[in-house]
Amino acid sequence: MNKQTNTQHTPTPYNLMEGRTLVHLETDQGNAAGAGIPICSFPIAKKAEAMFVLRACNAHDDLVAALRAYLDADQTMSPEWQAQARAALAKAGAA
Repeated sequence: MNKQTNTQHTPTPYNLMEGRTLVHLETDQGNAAGAGIPICSFPIAKKAEAMFVLRACNAHDDLVAALRAYLDADQTMSPEWQAQARAALAKAGAA
């Protein structure tokens, strides 16, 4: 596993741009011209993987916030479920 750093990721939402041979995940965050800033690229044959990464990245912050809110609000959750939820947050780098 790669060592994680304390750098911030490029803000979401990300968009999918399809070229002739590559599929790019891009953001227009921070670009005054409004043009897409590439985040990563996939071979066109891996478009399904690019779509998976796009959905996961765009949903990440909302899912983490919802799980945290649920943990804070639901005092009846079993200890096993609490441990599983906290493990999921840790795995997402959001513990």
